[in-house]
Amino acid sequence: VLKDNTRNGLGHWSFNSSSFSFIQPLYTRVQGKAEYRNLSGYQAYDFAWKDEIVIPRQPKTSKVCFLGDSHSRESMDAFIRLNLTTNNISVAHLWVGKLNEILADDRVSERTKRQLTTCDVIIMAIGQWDVSHKAKKGPLSFAQYESNLEDVLDLLQKRVPYVPVRGRNIHFNGLGMYHTRCTPWDWRSPTVLRQLTTIVQRVFARRSNDQFTYLDTSFVVEPMWDGAGDWSHLEKPVVAAETLFLVSEALKLPLPTTNSSLQIE
Repeated sequence: VLKDNTRNGLGHWSFNSSSFSFIQPLYTRVQGKAEYRNLSGYQAYDFAWKDEIVIPRQPKTSKVCFLGDSHSRESMDAFIRLNLTTNNISVAHLWVGKLNEILADDRVSERTKRQLTTCDVIIMAIGQWDVSHKAKKGPLSFAQYESNLEDVLDLLQKRVPYVPVRGRNIHFNGLGMYHTRCTPWDWRSPTVLRQLTTIVQRVFARRSNDQFTYLDTSFVVEPMWDGAGDWSHLEKPVVAAETLFLVSEALKLPLPTTNSSLQIE
């Protein structure tokens, strides 16, 4: 069943009766059960906003940067599909797979750090790879993830002190065979990823500096957590709804009036 996501008052997933004649049951899509892999049950729902979200045209060109892995890249793609660039807003995806990659002292990390200086607002979500099969030595501990996240925010505060940074939820993965077998080959189960999100919330909440704010997108993404065709990347309507909310909230606060690249130490 869909989680009740109407309580925050922002919006909810609504059954599309014009396209589907009956409500289909939503099963957990455990691999190996072909009848549960059909995504049509999820496709029968559209996101309905309580109030229309309008992104106003910006008085000056503003650049929104999505910092993270492929899930952040898909946010950038959704931004383009939503045609938000017509509002005097540009967009970029800054690739970071694991938290320690941006902390490293190498050419890849330095390139990303230089790109940060061109951003007017940063929307970040980094954590999938830290607990995935890409973590060759096993998943990062929750304590180490929290410590690394603190270090990354310290770095952002030093490098781009006038650029707002917005954190968001770490997206859930479906219960695929890689996550549910013993021993897991990939540790991105909903329970683990929810804990990463809890850590992100906690770390951002500890920051007294207005530079850092956490944007909770659970009301959009959690009801559709098991509806990804590849068991990881949320479907386009889900990413579009989340991206629209993120950009709207990120642009509500005043953006820097001075080019952030001039503020680098």
